[in-house]
Amino acid sequence: MPQHDDLLPSDIKALTTGLLRLSQQIDRAESPADIAAVLAPIVDRHDGVLRRLTQIFEAIGDVCNDFVLQDRYVVDLQAESDEAFDDLRNMLHRVNGLDEKFRTFDPQVTRTPSGRRPSPDAQDSVSHGTPHAPTPLRLRQATDTLAELATYVRTYPSLDQTLPLLRALLDENEGVPILLGDILRASAHIVSQHFDHPRHDDVRHAAEAFRDAAQEATDWHILHWDVKRLRTQAATRPADAPGR
Repeated sequence: MPQHDDLLPSDIKALTTGLLRLSQQIDRAESPADIAAVLAPIVDRHDGVLRRLTQIFEAIGDVCNDFVLQDRYVVDLQAESDEAFDDLRNMLHRVNGLDEKFRTFDPQVTRTPSGRRPSPDAQDSVSHGTPHAPTPLRLRQATDTLAELATYVRTYPSLDQTLPLLRALLDENEGVPILLGDILRASAHIVSQHFDHPRHDDVRHAAEAFRDAAQEATDWHILHWDVKRLRTQAATRPADAPGR
């Protein structure tokens, strides 16, 4: 017989059914306040659904330590669980307070009847239009953040404090090397297209320099694999090992 605090299959079914009913409730929402009411128990930082899912994957990562000595394959599974924990924690950070943002709408804002909605083409033209260029001030803020990170790592924090920062910085899809490479590569194209005589030595050298720098910057994204390996090693390090 299960202990009093164990979940029965019927309990799990109730949880998934409840989440399904929340999504159906969203479908029936008539105002932003209706969406806020549904989001509140999901995004609450202390007791919401995302918070509990985060705790589940955190627990899985911890328990995996007890299996590692019997099967090293658990290390891979632990790393995946840790990544899920990080992703959920980051998502929780991003959506915290999202319910309150939906409450900032004017009370008169209501759902547009389906027959009066803009056509898909009209919506696409709005949502997929040319993006606005970020201001120099916003770019300065981005570089200031990197400068802040540089200052911080020069204080030699612990590996446990450093790895999450490196993971975000070197993300294989949206990390600094990938983004910087894309920016420089596109800039090389702009330089080549701008001048009437792109074969002029100065123009050609500048475009080639941008392309070479773009490739070099992009190549550094492979460091994300080293970050993952370090996270795996840190997760399997004995609790009493030096550096903790």
